[in-house]
Order: sequence, then C-alpha cells, then structure tokens
Amino acid sequence: MNYLKTVDKVLPRIAPFAFIVLTFFYSILRVPFFDEAYAYIISGLKVSEIFYLARIEGHPVLWYLMLKLTDFDIYPYSMLILNWIIAAILILFLWKKAPFNNLIKFLITFSYPFFNYFGVIARPYGLSVLAIFLLCYFYKSSLKKPILFSVLIVFCANTTAMGMFGALSFFVLFIYNVYLNFKDLNKKALLYSLLILFLGGFFFAFQFFNLQIPPSRPLETINEFKTSVLSFLFFPFKDSVFQTLFCVSGMLLFYFVSFLLFRKDKKALFFILFVYFLMTIFFVKVYIGAMWHYYFYFVYLIAGLWLCWDKIKLNKILNFLLVIFLVLSLNSYSFYKKGYDVALDTSYYPFMLNKILNNDEYRDSKLFCLDWFSPFSAGLLPYFKKNNIKIYDLNGYDRTTLKSLELTPKYYNTPFFGDDFIKYLDKNKNNYLITQNYFFSQGFIAKNVAFVSNKKQKGFKYVGKKSKIFFEIKENYPNIPFSVYKINYE
Repeated sequence: MNYLKTVDKVLPRIAPFAFIVLTFFYSILRVPFFDEAYAYIISGLKVSEIFYLARIEGHPVLWYLMLKLTDFDIYPYSMLILNWIIAAILILFLWKKAPFNNLIKFLITFSYPFFNYFGVIARPYGLSVLAIFLLCYFYKSSLKKPILFSVLIVFCANTTAMGMFGALSFFVLFIYNVYLNFKDLNKKALLYSLLILFLGGFFFAFQFFNLQIPPSRPLETINEFKTSVLSFLFFPFKDSVFQTLFCVSGMLLFYFVSFLLFRKDKKALFFILFVYFLMTIFFVKVYIGAMWHYYFYFVYLIAGLWLCWDKIKLNKILNFLLVIFLVLSLNSYSFYKKGYDVALDTSYYPFMLNKILNNDEYRDSKLFCLDWFSPFSAGLLPYFKKNNIKIYDLNGYDRTTLKSLELTPKYYNTPFFGDDFIKYLDKNKNNYLITQNYFFSQGFIAKNVAFVSNKKQKGFKYVGKKSKIFFEIKENYPNIPFSVYKINYE
C-alpha cells in the first residue's frame, strides 16, 4: 500500500515531464503531413487573404495567424514546436487543475489521441482541447467571472469546428445559469460578458459567411460514417480484440454510465448529449471528417466527467469502467480500424522530393500534382521554397478562386482534366503528372479517361471534344504509392 502511495505521489512529477520530452522528439523527427503543410502555406498569405480562405477551408483563422507570427523560416520546426508548446501547456493544466485522480490523469495523458496526435501533429486541435479544459475549470466560477468565461467561449469557438461545438454547449449552459441567478449577478460585468459573446459570435460568423462546403467525396457516405463513428460507439468489431473491447467498454461508458450516473448532474449530462448530437449531425450532414475529428468524442467525454466529477467520483462502477476505457485508449487499435492511418505516413515526401531535385529533366519541366485536396503538392511545397520549383495543383475541386494564392513557390489551381487543361501545359518544356495511385482504383480518373497497356505504351489517355492527352507512365512506386507520367497532347 505504501508503494502505491509512493507511485501516486511520483506520477504528477514524472508523467508530464515524460510526455513533454517524448513528444518533443516525436514531433521534430517526423515529416508534416498534408494538412499541416497546407496550413503553413496558407499562413504565408496576407491576413486579408487568410480571412478570405476561411470560408473555403472551414477552419477559423486563429491557427493560421499563430503560424504567421511564429514563422522564423525554419520550416517545419517552428510549426511543430508551436504545437508542442500548446500540448505541453494543456497536459500541465490537466495535471494541475483536473479533478481526476493521478491514475486517470496518467491514462489520459498517454492515451492515443493525446500522446500520438494532439501532442505531435501540428494542427489547431490542441488549441481546442486546451480551450475545452479551461472552460471546464472555470465553469464553476463562470458567474463570478463572466467576462473571463465569455472570452474563453469565444476563444474555443475560434480554434476549430470541433471546438465550436463545445463552445456552443458551454454558451447554452452559461446563459441558462445566468437566467437562474440573474438577480444576484454583477450587471455591469454581465453586460460586458454578453457584449464579448456578441462580438465573438459576429467575428466567427464573419469568417464563415457564405461558407463554401465542397461536394462530398464518393466514399464519404453514411456507411463510411457508420464504420468510423457509430461502430465505435455501438457495435463491437471482430477486426481486433482491442477494438472489440474498446467498443464494448465505450458503449457501456458512453451510454449506461452517462444516463445512470450523470443524472446526478443534469447539466453535465446535457453538455455531453448536446455536444455529441452537434458533432454527429455535423459528420452526417456536413462533413464526415477524418478519424482525428472523432477523437473529440473522447475529449468531450473527459470534459463531461470533469464537470460532474465531484458528484460521481466515489462511484466504484464509474471508476472501474473509466480505467478500463482509458487503458484501452492507449492502443492505436482503439481508434483506427487497421491500427494505423496511412494519411500520417509522410515517408514519400522526402523520397519524391529527392526524386524531383535530383532529376534535371523533372526540375526543368512543368510539374502537375493530382491527389485529393493536394496532400502531395501541399506537402512538398514548403520544401521547394528554397529550390524555386513550382508545383501545379491539379485537384478535383476549385479550391479557391483567389488569384493571390500564388505563393513562393507558386501554388496554382488548375482544372481537373478536360479541354481547358491544354492551355496550362508548357509547349516549350516537358510536362509531367505526379499522382497517387489510388485515384485509379477509386474512379477519379477512370470516369474521364481510357487506360492503355501494350508493349509500346503504358498509361492512360483523355479524349475530349477539342484535344487528346496521353499520360505515359515513367516511374511507378507502388509501395508509396505514387506514379510519374509524362504528358503528351494533341
């Protein structure tokens, strides 16, 4: 028993330190993936252009502005370290202020979302988690410090869409508490806080006025949503023991515990159910998102427990289920169907970068990239900044009509094949297409082209009303998977 007490006393000192040190090296020894790189590219624009892009990108401008202010031309390290600092702060705050015991704090700290994503991937989601934790801590004093609480709500809403859901939930709880205790409140402070909320709401709406939501990808269907979210909440899978156990414990914790134990704090129960409802509607109706967006089911569960922990912390059933839940959350299989997300495998960036830099023919040619939302071109562009190499982004959407989105190196948005594509080809140079191989299997190219495979030629061709374009394969790397095609046209 004394040994356990010693461990309990040592954990608050060792665990945060271990998280901070390990995530530092984990961060700087990796290559940013396309979301990170593309955000860095956007941060290089003018502030007015960043605001313009918000209604296209769907992300608030806060993260881009922070990247802009902390960019010391040492890509990607300034961006990675910025995220690492934010993650370190939120973990230290968790250990200092969260009401949980040290074992639960330890398991949250080294859970897969916190240790492998929020602490490492340079995206604004760490900001959202920090804002949510701050709101949880100051919730009890929200009526005594309404101005501070209002600022935190606005801050949370302007981190990410995931943060927006929590901000809205805390806003509803705050207004309800104001209604119940209106007579006893400092009216002047309340007026200022409501003014902050109004201006914050206006600022948020200004960023996303006339938001341009891109059309759904062919695979973004309700069935995909079920396999990635609803199965996580409801149905045990047989893909792995870890995922089966996680889904079962998740079902028990999310529903049984929520309804039976959170009834002691109806506001916390409302918070969880309301924010889950908002997120689910968003995923189904607006944007199905990536797996890291679903981590916020996990984050908001922690937030809901934080809000009512004083009333339910002595419940043995809850503590037992929560420990099981968090132990399973340490494993990647708990969050990924295959245990690993290939979107985070960026080993092909330095590989393809060297291929292009070391090939004079590629360097002196016009290069087009075709992939979904430009993960390849966006991922490579920051590295090409000092090499004066241009990448022409050839994607399925008109990402933006903003002509000033021509960066250094230049970032272009060209049509997704068709007769208009001809005018973007350079008649005085060789033209090459670099694309991810899965575009063929998923039909993005196959709808518009015919494949050619014989002894003389291998590749695919596009036949339009005014032009014929043949894409002759030059290099194929199935393990990455990427291919390089030479573009010949009539």
